[in-house]
Amino acid sequence: VAKALLAALPEEPEAEAEAIVRARPLPVFTPHSIVDADAYLDELARARRRGYAVENEEYLVGVRAVSAPVRGQDREAIGTLTVVGVGARMAGRMKEIADEVVTAAAETSRRLAAASDGAPTEGRWR
Repeated sequence: VAKALLAALPEEPEAEAEAIVRARPLPVFTPHSIVDADAYLDELARARRRGYAVENEEYLVGVRAVSAPVRGQDREAIGTLTVVGVGARMAGRMKEIADEVVTAAAETSRRLAAASDGAPTEGRWR
């Protein structure tokens, strides 16, 4: 979730995400945790290019996640839509899951923007 939010910060100035990452040591939760600031910033750049972030057992061993930003009316990230699952069950399906997460996050963003404009929105997705 944090990677998706940080990657969604405006690219200019990129210094904002970098300042947050470098402000204090990155926490170690598992042997897979990214604790090097440069490596974490590289991961943010990949997430920015893809449109989603991946968490690969970095917080909890055996658990993977895919997150995409949900944007408000001003296009700034206000949250994320995330799918978290058992890593073994998600293996080989990460791209498929990511595509669905990105689509759902974009639809949620669209609906939030429409709702804040006062336009009627559907109550449920089809």
